[in-house]
Amino acid sequence: MKRIFIIVALMAAAICTPSEAMAQFDLSKALGMLFGGQQTTTTTQPTDQTTQPQPVIKTPLQLIAEAAPSLRDIQGTWTYHSADADYVGNNQFAQMAISQVKGYALQSIQGAGINPGSFTLTLKRNNVGVLTMGEHKLTGRYEYDPKTGEIHVSGTVNEVAVSCNGYVKLSNGMLTVLLDANEALTAFTKAYPQYATHQTVMMVAGVTQGFPGVCAAASFTK
Repeated sequence: MKRIFIIVALMAAAICTPSEAMAQFDLSKALGMLFGGQQTTTTTQPTDQTTQPQPVIKTPLQLIAEAAPSLRDIQGTWTYHSADADYVGNNQFAQMAISQVKGYALQSIQGAGINPGSFTLTLKRNNVGVLTMGEHKLTGRYEYDPKTGEIHVSGTVNEVAVSCNGYVKLSNGMLTVLLDANEALTAFTKAYPQYATHQTVMMVAGVTQGFPGVCAAASFTK
């Protein structure tokens, strides 16, 4: 069951630790888009024109809440399909950085032996959640708010109580569970303290703390 739980740490590591060359390229591109692009498109509006109403830009969390599925819709047994990274904040640099390393994150997950169909997630009506991989099961509890799409999961891993907050999406028969990367890494190091001082884990934790809203995402189908 350690392989199931370590999926979050692997995704966070892949998101936050691309190669040095990629990191330098991303920084240059991001700065150019954030500053150079904005400067070239800035125009001066005549002072005598009537101010047009600005469109309301909804935050990622508002969009999640508006599309949040019902509790009944997410219950049942789901089969693992893929892993990804998502961002529910408003930092444009973070959004671009994450989008450019999603493929690398998926390769890391597959390298750990976590492939489509390798495990299932069952969300029962009594708020019990079960991860099943072969003959091994990890049982915990979940609390879901269909008004906001927020989910809170808790359980015992390696005889240690852990918990994590996140969000749920449901689109075209695909259930996606997003877990806060910072909280997931904290839970991981609590359950496996031998990794708390691991260089990569410490580096990833330091980076994710600087980008609140980074989530590790796992998608499932029925």
